[in-house]
Amino acid sequence: MIEANHKKFAHLIFNIIVFSGPIFFGLQKKFGFCDKIFPAFISAFFSAIPFVVWDALVTNIHWSFNENYILGIKFWSLPIEEILFFISVPFACIFLWEMIIQNSRDRFSFSMFYFYSVSAIFFLLSSLLFYFGKIYSGLVFFALLVMVIIDFFSSKIAFRRHFRIFPGFVLLAILIFNGYLTARPMVLYSGKYITNLRIFTIPLEDIGYGFSLIYLAIAVYEKLKKSINVRKKTIFIK
Repeated sequence: MIEANHKKFAHLIFNIIVFSGPIFFGLQKKFGFCDKIFPAFISAFFSAIPFVVWDALVTNIHWSFNENYILGIKFWSLPIEEILFFISVPFACIFLWEMIIQNSRDRFSFSMFYFYSVSAIFFLLSSLLFYFGKIYSGLVFFALLVMVIIDFFSSKIAFRRHFRIFPGFVLLAILIFNGYLTARPMVLYSGKYITNLRIFTIPLEDIGYGFSLIYLAIAVYEKLKKSINVRKKTIFIK
């Protein structure tokens, strides 16, 4: 009985650990993240909204949650732990993004070929997967397509040298975070809507899903950070 009760806190404890890491290190001046914690949190919060809506619409269709690993507190059919996941993971990855920025040289390399080719690949894959009834898989590539377009017309982080390094770290983070959730398993997937291709216990779609969430969070963060910097300069000039 005690072990069963401990299990119910597993997802919540996961979120606390993921969230507390950037807070602990970020509050130390040597990491240069103190003044960025608030915009990072705001960016994570707002980027979570479309994914929470997506999650709520397909829960108990594309996937469901193992009641043994959640407290039972739900909003819009989603466990509170799942909602926190959409904030804690992007927040942690924004911290990681900042550490990469501070410790590597940046360079902007604009390429229309990159934009059109990546967009075309995501569009074709999304259409093909929708055609074969793999709806979750199709939605993931469609989300990635939307993110490429949003980024192209806003932050353009995909054209920065830092972004070439970042996906490797994101992949590692997804393998750790989602690996923890799927190995228990805390999340149960319907094989009808996915390709059933997996890396360890993680559906391939979850990697694209996680990357699109983090991509959006970074794009929002960079836009917000730029806006804050412009405002500071304006105040300084005045």
